[in-house]
Amino acid sequence: MEITNSSKAGGITVKTNDPKDIVIQNLVIRPVIRSKADVQDWRSAQIQAESTLGVRRWLYDLYADALLDPVLTSEINKRCSAVTKKLQFKDAAGKENDQVKQLLKKKRFKKMLREIILSKMWGVTVLEFKPDTPDLFYSVPRKHIRPRDKRIVWEQYETDGETGIVYTDPPYNNYIIEVCEDSEDLGLILKAVPYVLIKRGDIGDWAQFVEVFGMPFRKAEYDPFDETSRALMEKALDTAGSAPWMLLPKGGTFELIQNNGTAANGDIYEKLKDACDEQILILITGSTETTKSSKSSGYAQSKTHENTKQDVLDEDRDFVVSVLNEDFIPLMDNHGWGLAGGEFYYEDEDPLEDRQQKVAVLQSMKQMGTPVSDDMVYEASGFAKPDNYNELKQAPPPAPPGDPGEGQEDTEETTSDEGGTPGTGKANKKPPKDQLSGKGFWYHLRSTLADFFDPAP
Repeated sequence: MEITNSSKAGGITVKTNDPKDIVIQNLVIRPVIRSKADVQDWRSAQIQAESTLGVRRWLYDLYADALLDPVLTSEINKRCSAVTKKLQFKDAAGKENDQVKQLLKKKRFKKMLREIILSKMWGVTVLEFKPDTPDLFYSVPRKHIRPRDKRIVWEQYETDGETGIVYTDPPYNNYIIEVCEDSEDLGLILKAVPYVLIKRGDIGDWAQFVEVFGMPFRKAEYDPFDETSRALMEKALDTAGSAPWMLLPKGGTFELIQNNGTAANGDIYEKLKDACDEQILILITGSTETTKSSKSSGYAQSKTHENTKQDVLDEDRDFVVSVLNEDFIPLMDNHGWGLAGGEFYYEDEDPLEDRQQKVAVLQSMKQMGTPVSDDMVYEASGFAKPDNYNELKQAPPPAPPGDPGEGQEDTEETTSDEGGTPGTGKANKKPPKDQLSGKGFWYHLRSTLADFFDPAP
């Protein structure tokens, strides 16, 4: 049996080798319903997804609409982007595989890595692979996935538990990988949706506040017995800009009462928006200072948030590696790629600041007399050791331009200002400042390296 993807139908096409038993099964893809929703709709969709039927269609429509929020989308993209960099593969002999090396560079493979991380956001990802095609894989629409039953249904509304295919059964399990930490997991977006909905309503109220109180309000009066003047006054107010206005008969009264409390200048709307954004940031990346700064932010606080965020990204990389090594390699190996015994891994790369700190510690150790090898310095700095390292180590360092020869002194004729005889020919050395300024940068660099690698007293 052969499984391929029907791009026109947007689903899975299953064909058997027997021409009498050809079965074409397609997913019925329906658009996202983007009706106005509130927190109560979110709660109802959650209850429906957690019921015995396990239908996530309503909840996933809310997810798709919530991803229009720029803060939520930005934070999810940060986590997805982190797993597409520095990924490597080595075979059973510890060498690179040219076929996989080319695969790692393809946009479609990076898209697959993003889909793996998105399983944490949505709760599940099911990938149907086509190893020998440019598409490589097809991500099954999540509204058609029933993780509890390990089933893909043709229609997103189906609840009978009998239609569709069980993707863990042969032959589908030779082509399909499920990425799901828990069949009951509804993803991190579940917890972000209420904050997105609250913020959306808050910004709408804020915009209305600006519209009412952010522009001057115009009031005009007309003679109630002069209909012509009323019509002319109304036309003049309507065409004189977009500021709000009111036309009253003479003697009529109108009072606009403004709240003089915490909402007098709209700060309460901004505070609510910021509170919702902070909850989304903490939920997705575990930090806030790496995206926006608070009034009390400082270096130590930002550094703590950066470390927390890095822990989340490291955990994502471990998750991706486990999926690739435990599921992707066996599947691709079954299709003749010969990856058995190999493994995917991420290159370790310390930030420049961390490398500088490590080198500084090694320098302090050397000054205290603690033996420090050159290999330790290269490893801490992140730079590769030269291929001709031994040759460079044994060769004396070249003299920088302008250096006096060995055994010679840079002298000049000087005269004594305090009782000395002019032109006595007495030789004095130049001041150190002049001497150093003439030798320049390379002299300082060579001296620094020599001091570092010289044996400690």
